[in-house]
This record gives sequence, structure tokens and C-alpha cells, in this order.
Amino acid sequence: MFLVFIYLANPQYFEKIIVHFLKVASLIVKRLDKTYVERDIKCLVGDSVKSLNKYFPIATRGIKVLWVESDTLEGYLDRGFVVVRMKYHKNRPRNIARALIAYIPHILPSEVGAVIETDLLLAVSCIVATGMAKKEPEIVRQIYEAVDVRFKDGLKGKNLLGKLGEIDDESLFSRILLPEITRACLDAYPKKPIELHDEIMKLVDMLHTLVKGEPLEKPILKGKYVNLALVRVAKPEKILLDPELGMHLNFARHCQTRALYILAAGYNAKLASKLTKRIAKELKFKIDFEDVYKAKYKGRLTDIYCGRLSC
Repeated sequence: MFLVFIYLANPQYFEKIIVHFLKVASLIVKRLDKTYVERDIKCLVGDSVKSLNKYFPIATRGIKVLWVESDTLEGYLDRGFVVVRMKYHKNRPRNIARALIAYIPHILPSEVGAVIETDLLLAVSCIVATGMAKKEPEIVRQIYEAVDVRFKDGLKGKNLLGKLGEIDDESLFSRILLPEITRACLDAYPKKPIELHDEIMKLVDMLHTLVKGEPLEKPILKGKYVNLALVRVAKPEKILLDPELGMHLNFARHCQTRALYILAAGYNAKLASKLTKRIAKELKFKIDFEDVYKAKYKGRLTDIYCGRLSC
């Protein structure tokens, strides 16, 4: 009743009180929202970092967001934290997406960011970020929007991002591509050799051809920095004629690469594990990891086997 009396007695004064109240409330909400952005990213990153660490080194670093008035978006390391400078926006998914894009390069080994080309690093960061935010479709959409405008070569960047996305559909991005990029960068650092980028792009094309289900004539890459072969247990007619996988073993023997990836889908996953153990025993390779997981293969969700051996 008292407020009603004030409004009737002096409506202009009452309106000023409401405006000031809303201003203070909006500042409080804005402050809380900024805090939630940092906490949301910590939650998104937490479990993802643990799973990625199985295949290549990735740092667990906190994040601090420095809110600025300019449209600047950048990240840098400071006392063990990744500091992200960015402008606040009322759209929380947009804030989180942009912060992730600036954050991701600084949890990868520093040699990766120092050696690979900018657009490749941006595309890699995008796939890592979308993997972390996969349960939040609006954040994923905003990640792609944020990346799209940052490519130096927009057409090539989008094409590369499309390939990485399809490779990630079969979860080969985190198990093969990014670990091999990391190893190659560690070997090349501090140089930026031309052949490094060429070898990485050849691996991208090889894996993209594989996941598209197209014929892969020579699944071997004997580069200076990327040196591996893909051994696919994927031909039923060959397996029927050769149940002990001797032909696959001979192929692995003649590859003469530093690493072998054994791949299979569906029922062949069990046979692939058997092949991995034979290669380790008979060819004296070390088993780095073996995984059986659910992923898309030729448009269907099925068991996928991926194992890595190194000599």
C-alpha cells in the first residue's frame, strides 16, 4: 500500500526508483553471469581433459576471463592460468563458445601452437571445443560461428574443418589425428618445416578417405614427422580365406613404419584385438593403447576398434 501511495503521489519519482533498482539488479545479474561463464567452462573441460590425456598430453589449467569493452578475443598464460580477454555479451552460449576457442590452444602442448599453421590450430581447437560442449547444441553452434570469422583463408578453413568433423564422427580425431599432430610438432619444434604441414594434411586426407568409406589405395605415410600405417581388418572375404589374419600380419611387417594403427568395425573388432596382440608378440611392437567404443561407421552406430602399436 505504501508503494502504491508513493506512485499515486509522485509517479515520476517512483519511475526513477524503479530504473535505479533495475540498473543495480542488472549489474548483479551480469556479474553473476560472468562468474558462471568461467565455471561452465571448467565443468565442460574437466572430464574431457581426462579422456584426451589417454592419447596425448594435455594440460589441466584454470581459466580467468578478463572482460574488456573492445571486440578483442585472445588468450594467454599467466601463472598457470589461461587468461581470456573478451567482450561480454548477453548471450551466455556465445560467451562460453568464444572463451573456449581462446582457451583450447593453451591446454595443448605449447609446441603445437608454436609450430602448426594458424588455420589448422583454429580448426583443431574447434573440434576439441565442440567435443567438450557436445551436450550443449547452442554452444556448439556458437563455436562454429566464432571460428568461421577467424580463418585467414575462409574457404580452405571451412573445408578443413568439415574434414576434421567427419574424422571426429568415428572418434579418430582424438585417437589418431590429434596425437599424431602433437608428436609431429614435438619432433619439429622449434622449426616450422614446410614438410610438416604437408605431412599433416596428407594424414587428414588419409583419415577422411577412410571414414568416408572410399578406397584407400596406400594406407601408409612415411614422412619425416608423420610416420605410420593404417591396418584395417575390414574385408570379410579375406578373413574367411585367412582366419588367422596372416595377410594382415604380413602387411604390418612390410610397412616398416614407426607406428601402426589397427582399425576395425562391428564383429571384426574382436579379430582386430587378436591381430594387435600377434603384431606385438611376433614383430616386437609395443601396444600403446587398445579401445573398443561406439561410434558412427557408414552412417550406423556400431563397435569400433582402434589400437596403436609403436616400435
